[in-house]
Formats: sequence, structure tokens, C-alpha cells
Amino acid sequence: MTTSYWAANLERLRQSQPDLATHLAALPLCNVRILANPAGLLIGQTWDTTSQHWVPLCDPNDPVGEAERDADALYTRNAKIFCIFGLGLGYFPAAIARRLEPHQRMAIFDPSPMHYLAAMHAIDMTHLQSSERRVEIFVGDGLLPILENWWLGLQSHEKFHIGQPMRCGFTANCDAATYDALVNKTGEMLRYQAVGLATWRQFGGCIGDSDLGNLPEYFITPGLDQMQGLWQGKPAVCLAAGPSLQKNVALLMEPPLRDKVAVLTVGTVYALIERLGLQPDLVTTIDFQRLNWTDQFRGVPLDTAPPLVYLHSTHPSTVRRWPGARFVGLNASDTTAWMSQYAEPKPSASQVQTVAHLNVVVAAILGANPIILLGQDLSMPATSHHALGARAQDTAPQDNYESHVELPGFDGQPVWSRHSLLSMHTVFTQLIAAHPDRTFVNCTEGGLALPGVPNVPLATVLTQLPAGDGRRLARLLDAQARTYRPQPKLDAAQTDLARIDIGLVRLQEMAQHVVEYAALWTNALQGDALSQGLASYQALMQCDQVLQEEGLAFGQIAVRSFDIIELMATIPPVSDTPEGDLQRMNVERLTQVAHAILREAPHVRHVIRQTLHRLDDVALALKPNGQAPTAARLWQALARESCVSVAQVLRQWPQIEPRLHVQLAWHQQRYQATQTLAETFQVAPHLASKSASAVARHHASVQPLVQPYVWAAPVMEQPGVAVSP
Repeated sequence: MTTSYWAANLERLRQSQPDLATHLAALPLCNVRILANPAGLLIGQTWDTTSQHWVPLCDPNDPVGEAERDADALYTRNAKIFCIFGLGLGYFPAAIARRLEPHQRMAIFDPSPMHYLAAMHAIDMTHLQSSERRVEIFVGDGLLPILENWWLGLQSHEKFHIGQPMRCGFTANCDAATYDALVNKTGEMLRYQAVGLATWRQFGGCIGDSDLGNLPEYFITPGLDQMQGLWQGKPAVCLAAGPSLQKNVALLMEPPLRDKVAVLTVGTVYALIERLGLQPDLVTTIDFQRLNWTDQFRGVPLDTAPPLVYLHSTHPSTVRRWPGARFVGLNASDTTAWMSQYAEPKPSASQVQTVAHLNVVVAAILGANPIILLGQDLSMPATSHHALGARAQDTAPQDNYESHVELPGFDGQPVWSRHSLLSMHTVFTQLIAAHPDRTFVNCTEGGLALPGVPNVPLATVLTQLPAGDGRRLARLLDAQARTYRPQPKLDAAQTDLARIDIGLVRLQEMAQHVVEYAALWTNALQGDALSQGLASYQALMQCDQVLQEEGLAFGQIAVRSFDIIELMATIPPVSDTPEGDLQRMNVERLTQVAHAILREAPHVRHVIRQTLHRLDDVALALKPNGQAPTAARLWQALARESCVSVAQVLRQWPQIEPRLHVQLAWHQQRYQATQTLAETFQVAPHLASKSASAVARHHASVQPLVQPYVWAAPVMEQPGVAVSP
């Protein structure tokens, strides 16, 4: 069939997507038919193989009216991106496209190329095929990975303003499962984005401080690539802090079973399992709040601390004090992108949303196989959402019942979960799918099931594993960290960091001018002094250029004030906006930006100055041979919590004042070392006493929680056979 629209539509498509145009031009129109209704309008039908019926692609009586009504109901200027699933005969997507403003984009996904072919015959596709309209159309098989890649390719500020997914009406009656899968995938990505947005809104300042504050440790810490293959083909258990952990973690305290596997734990339960006598081989942490140290690790004896894997945005207090080996994974931020040029490349772990995700990422990098998941509930029991005794909130948040969803659990029975937890579930699914060469086993008894992952009791898994030396992993990681030889470009990093500080000063000056010019502009308009108002406005807009010139410095402001990120992504006015309204919008925007700069810049500059001082400490620690540093210099470094740098220096110069060794051990919560060193050198008896008190308090806080876990341990009748207690 040929219509008056076909040739023009095909020619436009050849200009924008020549490969698709060639493909469609060679296809015969099948399983779709184009008809004329009594009013003479073209309508379409598609053959549904499931029902064996012809399904309308649009309203057979009023396709144009239907499209306009739906477009009026669903279109909004508050969205930057529209997703439409199902092209239909093109009426509805074209109606949306006609409403798009220059700042808006649209993507259409349809598994049937026949629908696109039919639309090219039936309607004028100008609005859908015009490059200025920024409309993308994806047709054919395998759209799920295409949809995901398209999403990942969006800019962050675009994701902030993505609209809810739309679908043409015919998709409910034709190949509904395929269209449902596309819509559900989009919902998953939107939930993931929502969690990220909520995190940035609430904790952007903490993340920004950590990104800058951890720069000194970043330069001397091995990346995740240094762990590659150290546990190749050997089993590992990834411990998370879900409530089900207490059902079976006691099995890992049995020496024959513990030795079979390496144990990777989240920091949330480290204090508990340390007191239980379960020494993990590795601890992971990502929390960018100070409570990462104060609530999870403060007061915990760290004399036998295992290696630590952390994201760069982890709160610096944990990174600076940890006495064991450390490995760093990068999060995606302007700071990490900037600093990477001053050290060797280090892998990103930006797909991580929770610390339990980091556990799985690390296990995969190590080469572990099988990877055993324990305590990863992703569900909401009635009384708690963390394991008993985990260093976290023990009471479930009082969400609205409507926010919960019912899904299959570990044993096939339904469990309740929340949309935020489903976002985490999505990430787990992606991580598992990314490693098809590994065997994953879910031993989380009572939690949410993971697609394609068998649910097996931990006792069954452990008894089936061969004997091994799981405790060897910690030794391998320690040895790998000791062989790491960093060669950072500290001078260049310090120089550029100082330039950012200068940029912040310039932004502060600009912000002050903006506030002044905005006031002049407002007063001029109120006094009908148009020429003065125009002069003030022009001066104000010149200030806008400084934001572009000092992009890196401004990024440090924006990350701490999420409303600024949203503001910079604010939808620009349409071309026909009156000049007065345009001026008002720009003045309001710049004024809000200026107030954010004046509010945040002093704090950022303080963090930068601290970081510069601690980079000096790192330079001291990396100084080869030469003269021993003065005790005063090391005392200053300790006061800045440069524990790692001081430790490196003391290893080179053990003859330095013994009190420094005692103080360092105290800072790092190596309480036994603190007592031993204080008694040996007969110095700092108060620190020896405080160490003993700290150990006693830690044991007292954890001891009441030990018994439930011990009781949960199954009795082993004989090796390899698990029986009920």
C-alpha cells in the first residue's frame, strides 16, 4: 500500500536514521492493515497472535480526537523526557510531539517495526521525524537492553525531570506481556532514580565533604583492581544486616564450616559478629555520614581489624582511622572525575546503592564462586529491618501501608517489601546478571527472592562445600596492600585544589554582586526606571558567565545544595515568553544560586584547607628515606586524624617518641596494642585505662545480643550432615 505520506516520511527518515529507513523500505506491510473509517480518516489494525484477532491501533471512530484528548491529559511542561511504549498508528505520539518545547525530548519504543511502517503510510510524521524535535524511535526485538542503555545515556539533570511512562491504548490487548516488560523496566529505573534523588537531597553536603576529605587517602590507597582474582573459584559468603541473619549466622562460628568459606561482611554488623567470635575476612562500608564511625565502629576493638573496602564517599573518619588494609572504589562525582588525573586509574563502583551491593561487587572482583548471600532480606518484617544488634536503627520505619508491595519470598510464601527496597532488589538483579559465569546462592531465610537465584538453607550449602582455608583471604589482601606503591602527583593536586579555592572566592564575589544587582533591578522596576533596570539586568547576566568559568568550584557548591542542581536544570522559557517575564525568571534563578554560594562556600573552603594540610601529611609519609620527621609534625598530623599517614611514618621510624605509637594505637581503637605499648614504654597510663574501659563497654553492649545467635546454631551430628536442633 502506498499513500501520499509515504515518500515524504521515508525521505525525512533517510536524513536522520538512514539504516532504519533502508530496513523499513525493504519490508512488506504484514500483520497490520490500514483502513478508512466512515469519516475518511485512516485507522489501523494489528494482528494479535495470542488472541488470534485484529486489534485496533487507534480509536476507529475518532483517532485524532482520541490522540488530542490523551495528549492534553498526559503532557506536562514539568517533564524534560517522555517515554512512550507502543507507536500505534502514530496519532498519539505525534500529538505529544507537536506539544514538545525546545528543551524537551521523547523516546518511543515498539517491538513491532510493522507499526512504524504503517504509521509512515498513514499519517504525516513530520513532528516525529524532525531532528529539531529530538524524538527518538526504537523498533524491533531486544528493546529491554536498548531501553536500559538509553536511560544510562541520559544526563543526570534530565533524569530529574523524566515523566511517568505512557503507552498507547492498544498495548493492553496486543502482546501485552512485551509492553508490560518495557513499562516495568522503566518503573524500576524510575524507582532507582528516586532513591538516588532522595539521597542527594538529604545528604549532598555529607557526600561533598567526604569526596574532598578523602582525597589524601585516595592517593595512597589501592583500588579495587588490586583485588582482582585473589579468591578465584573459591566460595565466599556475603553477610548483610537483614533480620534473617540471626537464623543461621551461628553456623559460620563452627570451625569446620567457617574454614570452608571467606566471609565478607557489611560494617553494620561487624561489631556484633566480632563479639560473637566470627572474624570476617573483609569489611565493606559506604556510609557518608559521621555515624558510619560513631554508630558502627566507635568503641569496637580493632586490634585484629580485617581489610576494609570503602567507596570514596565514605565518611573520612572511618577511612582515616581504620588500622587494617584498605581498598577504595570510586563513586561517580565531579570530584572523583577531577582527582583521577593525579593517580593511577582506579575502578568505579558507581552502580552500588547499598553496602550489601558493594559486598557482591567485591566478591565478583575477587573471583569468588559460588557467591553466597546471607541476611539480604530486602523485605519488611513486622518488628525490624536489621539484624538484632546491628549498629543501625532496629525499629521499622512507620511507612504507609500503601507503600508496601507483596512479592514472593525465600520459601515461596509472600513477603512485604517497599518501593525503595525494590530499587535495591533491581540493583542486585543487575549485578547478578552481569556475572553469568558465577553461581549465586541465596541463603537469606525469610527475605525476598532473587530472580534466577536458588534459595537454599545455609546449612545445606556449607555441608556440600569441600574443606578449605577461608581465613586465607584476609592474609592475601593484607599482602596485596603492602605491595602497593602509590605514585601520586601530589604537587599538581594541591595546586589545582588551591585553584578551586580561588574559584570559590570568585564565586562568593560574584554572588554578592548578584544580590546587589537583583535589588537594583527590583527597585528600578518598581520605580518604572526601565533604563536603570536594563543596566542592572545586563550586569547581573554577566555574573552568570562566572558560573561557567568556575565550573569545578561551582560543582562543589551544587553537590551540597540539591535545589541548585534542580534549579540549573529548570526548564527554560518558551521562545515567545515576554521579555519582562524572561528577566524575572533569570533574576530569580541567579538570586537563588547566589544565596546558595554565599551559604555553602565558606564551609567548602574550610574543608579544602583541611584537605590541603592532610595532603602535606601524605607527602611526609611517602617521603623516601631522608631525615626522620619531628615528633611535633606527627602530633599535628594525628590531631588532623591523619592516622594512616602517621602509621606509615612510624613504620619507617619506629624509634620516634613512644608516646606517639601509643596515641596512634588509641586513635585506631587498637586497644590491646594501646595497653601493651603504654605498659612497655611506661607512658600514657590514662590511655591504657581508657582502652580497658572501652573494651568493657563494647562487650557489655553486645553481650546481651549474643545468646539468640548461639541458640540458633544447628547441631551437627556428623561432618557433612545438618540436623535440626
